[in-house]
Order: sequence, then C-alpha cells, then structure tokens
Amino acid sequence: MTIRRILETLAQHDYRLTWQRWAVAAGVVLNQDRLLTAEELYSQLKKDYPDIGLATVYRTLDLLVELGLVDRVQVGDGPTKYGLRNTNVEVRQQLVCECCGEVAPLDAKELEPLCKHLSHLSGYQISEIEIKVTGICPRCKAAASHDGGSGPRPGPSLAPGSEPPARKAAGESGER
Repeated sequence: MTIRRILETLAQHDYRLTWQRWAVAAGVVLNQDRLLTAEELYSQLKKDYPDIGLATVYRTLDLLVELGLVDRVQVGDGPTKYGLRNTNVEVRQQLVCECCGEVAPLDAKELEPLCKHLSHLSGYQISEIEIKVTGICPRCKAAASHDGGSGPRPGPSLAPGSEPPARKAAGESGER
C-alpha cells in the first residue's frame, strides 16, 4: 500500500487531506514491515514535524483503522500497536462442529492484525495462514439442551472400521 492510496481513500470518504494526516500516513507506510505504538510513531514524526501532536497521531491512526487501511494489534497486556494492513496474506479460517460436521467460515479480518504481529515476531514473511476452530454449532447445542442434555455430544473418535455401541431398547437390561 502507498501513501497515495491512503490519501485517495481519505478523500473518497470526504476527509480533509491535512499535513498531519499525510505525515501519519507516510510514517505508517515507511514502517510497513513492523508494528509501532502511537508513541513510537509520534517520536519518529516529531523529528521532522515538531508541531504534530500525540492526540492527532492517535486520532489519525484510529481513522485509518476505521477505513481498513491500518491494523490495530493488542497482544495481552502489552501496548496497542499499529501497522499497515497486509493485503497479500491469504487467511483461510473455518469453524467445524464436532457433532454434525457442519463447516462455517470465519471473518478473516479479525485475524489480520495477529498475522502481522506473528510476522513481526518471527521474522517470517507470511503468505498463507489456515486455521480450523472446532466446537459445537448452535443447532447441535440447541438440540442437546432441548433433549435435556442427552443430545449430540462430542466424544472420543472411533477406531477405523469399528461401530458405535448399539443402543438398548426401552426396558431391555444388559444383565442376565
């Protein structure tokens, strides 16, 4: 992404193209290979733009996040960091129900900041991420609660070629 693309996006959304916004956009683009806190970016910008304010840097970063141009990354209790959105990473993520096997897609935008953070920490240039999250879908969860908890439940996997235990008919006991 370029400074020009950021400025064009601001203009398309009817935001004024101030020198402060230009400076923050330039700072983010020039640091596109790493994440910065607002304070770190402010310190860099202050050298060339002594009149820029920290609040302006925060507001501009928040605006760029809102427009989808910059990612906000919060990891644990650490400081919030910002980085240029990486549009070259393909993220495939899905939810899979343990009971019925239903597969549902997840919104990849939620993981983009994490990918940027992983890239920064590892030094890898990440090109693809695949994530599979398993759980119980709303339909199976509702069926289980409707059946008084005796509905579909995740259980241990069966060995290949084995059959699940047969259910006993009502009144039939297993004792002789």
